[in-house]
Formats: sequence, structure tokens, C-alpha cells
Amino acid sequence: MTDPAPLGQPLLDYAVIAEPFPLYAATEGAPPTTLHIVVSNGGAESVYCREIIFSLPHGDLAQSLVDGDKDGDGSATGWTVEQLDPGTPGLDIALPEGDYEHFRATHQDEKAKVDRSGITITLNGLRISKEPGTARIEIRETATKKLGDWPTSPGYTTCALTKFPAPAPTARDVYDFHAEKPEAASGGDVHLTWRGPSTLDYTISYGSGAKAADGQSDIVRQKDTVSDLKWDGKITRDTTFYLTYTINKATHCLTTTVTVPDPSLAALHVEGDATVDGSATVGSLTAVGAVTAGGALTAKDAVTVTGELTAKGALSAEDTVTAAGLLSANGDLTVGYGGTQKLTTSGNSGLDVQGPLTAGGKLTANGGAAVYSEMYLEAPTDILGQRYRRTFDTNQHTYGTALTDGMLTMTVCITDHTGDNDNIGYLARLYCDVGNAEYWVDAPIMAQSGKNGQRHPMSVFVRKGQTISGRVDNVDGDVAMDKVRVELDWFPIGKSLDLQ
Repeated sequence: MTDPAPLGQPLLDYAVIAEPFPLYAATEGAPPTTLHIVVSNGGAESVYCREIIFSLPHGDLAQSLVDGDKDGDGSATGWTVEQLDPGTPGLDIALPEGDYEHFRATHQDEKAKVDRSGITITLNGLRISKEPGTARIEIRETATKKLGDWPTSPGYTTCALTKFPAPAPTARDVYDFHAEKPEAASGGDVHLTWRGPSTLDYTISYGSGAKAADGQSDIVRQKDTVSDLKWDGKITRDTTFYLTYTINKATHCLTTTVTVPDPSLAALHVEGDATVDGSATVGSLTAVGAVTAGGALTAKDAVTVTGELTAKGALSAEDTVTAAGLLSANGDLTVGYGGTQKLTTSGNSGLDVQGPLTAGGKLTANGGAAVYSEMYLEAPTDILGQRYRRTFDTNQHTYGTALTDGMLTMTVCITDHTGDNDNIGYLARLYCDVGNAEYWVDAPIMAQSGKNGQRHPMSVFVRKGQTISGRVDNVDGDVAMDKVRVELDWFPIGKSLDLQ
């Protein structure tokens, strides 16, 4: 320090206020400090002042005040405040030797008086040294009470400023936890920041709608426990983020929420009605009330709706679709299983079913219906459940497999006799094979030319799963058998089928 003995006494009074107050020795990551130096006239006479120099001890000692890169700046109303270098030419006042940061305040008008109004000089962006202790700011002023009679040496004084030991952090030292943007698109970026001591470990927690940002390697990948007061991630739906930290064995928490206007959902459970104005794609959908989609509705898993399910676009489900209420689609409906389409609609073309179709009540088809599986009896060209009529020769014919217990009635007669004789007659044998059993009846076949013959029925009981086939043989081998017609009537037991 410079010996102040040869310097004169100051004419003005000085006080220093630190912001924040009290002033603490700096810790890792501590923000810059501001000093307010208040200058006032404590006497009865006016004082004229043209220059004041403030020298702040610089270094890492207890008596050092600042330890930054000499990057502060200053300001004062009506005055010019600048940082000085000891080698600055034209200095009226000699600067002290040693490591200091110097600031000079000057007024262009030498007639500027300090009387009723004082001066507040603000020094910003100061990095306080890390060692607790008392530092002295040296002040040199060029001032006089008689205008034009300036002293040959400046007035000198000091202001002591104590740097207290930094206190342990408290919960109030962590604050301002927020997202850079409160809303993000699905799959978009999230950037979180907060204020607090960098000596603490902070943990970011969140639900399945967010994840930490990926990096090029494990070194740069975002971690969920950090100390650098920031976190980056990705988001797919509305998510609340939790910032937790521990002080004095107590865990504290701050929260912030980021919304997503176009969320991506893995599953959806709705207890009331759900309305989607546009298209919707979900993993699975469970709704206790009605669901209405203004566009297409696509489910990658099961769909269960206890109310009405309405899709004004295409409805696509890769698993079970269950609706306790009305299932209404104002567009095509496609259901697949195991990679195979089982039920498909195509505009006005009708309904295409490629799997079993079972109706516990009445099934009405006002348009075309194609069924590629067994109903109660399988037939390649006829809708079963109605009377089945077919003209065939003496070869064996398989009618189908019974999907329920029932009774089958077979009736045989001559059809469309066009022979030269007025009458024709012979003995035919009607066979019916059910499972491993064979049933037969002899039927006298008689008909006049241009007329059908008499009808001869035979009824047998059939169990579920049994295969049914039949044939007609001519017992009178020496008589040529004309065309015959076999009629089948099927009466299921346990289930009924009514096709119109």
C-alpha cells in the first residue's frame, strides 16, 4: 500500500455499499458484484471537484477485493467513469504501486459543485476474491473550496470493505427454474435453466413423455444429475419436470411444465367422452364414454369403447375392437390379425370377411357379403342357412362341416325331365355320410315329360364338427338315370342363423 502521509485530507465524504449485501468472498460460479460509492459534502461550504480515482486491491489474498480479469466498468450521472491503466499518459494524480484495478471519475466542468447533491458512482461486473478478509479501497480526489485554487497534492482516504465467509447454501439460493420455451412440438427440444450454487448436484426427473438429449458419445450425452445449471432433452407430450437437490440432508424440489400441442401417446384411457377434431393415432384406446374422431383413427393395439365410437375417416385397429355402444365409421373399416386382413370395407363395394362370422341373432346383408370360412355349413357357391338346391350326378359331394349341433334333411327328385317317353321311373338310393356313419333311403323316382318328379326326404342328426357328404345311386342299373335335384334343409340346435 502507498503511504498516505504526504497526501492531503479529503474534502468529501465517502461510503461504499455492496450489491448483493453483505459482501461474501466469492465461491465457484458466484455472479459478479456491483459496488455503489456514495460521495457527499459533509461541510457547510461548497466543494468543487474535477477528478476522483478509486483503487481496488486486486489478487487472491485476504486483503484483496477483486480477483477478476479487470473487466469491470463504471457509471455516474453527469460524470465520466473509466478504468485506468497505470501507464495512462497525462495523469494528474500518481497511482499507487502494486496490483490494483483503477477507476477514474471526471467532470468536464471545473465549476461543478458538490454541496446539497452528492455523487453516486457505480462499478459493475466486479469479480470478488475468494479469501475472506478486509480490503481497503484507496480514494484520491482533486477538489477545492476556492475555485481556481487547486491543491498540489490530492486528498486521500480509504474505505474498508469486509468480505465475509460464504455461508452454506440454503433452499432459497436455488430459484428461477424454467424452460426456455413453455411449449414444444412432439419430438421437439427442451432447454431448462435455473439459478443456484454450482457446488450442488441437481437431479432432473420427468415422466415417459420426455428423455435426455442424445449426444455423439457418453461424454457429451446429457445426464440427469448435473451441476452446471442447465439441462437439455426431448419431449413428446405434456411433461412436468422436477428439479431436486439436497441441502443439510433435506431434499428440496422445484417444478416447471412444458406443454405439447400435438402429443404422442402410447396408451389412452378416457372415462368421459373424447372428441378429436383431426386424425388420431394411439397405441391402445380405452374409453368409458363415447369417442369421436373428426379424421382417421388408428390404433396399434386394442380399442375398447363402452359408448359410441365414431370415426369420420378410416378406422384401423391391429387388435380387438370392442364397442358396447354404437360403432359408427363414416369411412372404410379395416381389421387385421396376425398380418392378415380379416374384415374390410371398401367404399360402396360391401363387406369382405375372411374369417369366421358368427351371428347370435339376425344377420342382415342389404348389399354383397363375401364369407371365406365356415358358417354352419360350408358351400362354395351358396349362402347357407337357406334351402340348398343343387343338380348333380352320382358322384360324391361334400356339403360342409357343422359348426353346431343340428338336423339335416335331404330331399331328392327328378328335375327337368325331357325324355321322349311320357313317363320315367327307376329306384334311386339317397346316401348321407355324417362323420363315420352312413345313412341311406331308397327313393322311387318317377316323372312325366316336362315335369319334376316326386320328392323323397331323409333326415339325420349331426353333431358339431362332423363333416357331411352325400350321393345318389341308381339301383336299377339297366335304366339310365336322368338328372336329379337334391335339396338340403339345415336346422341348427343351440344357435340360429337367419340370412335374408
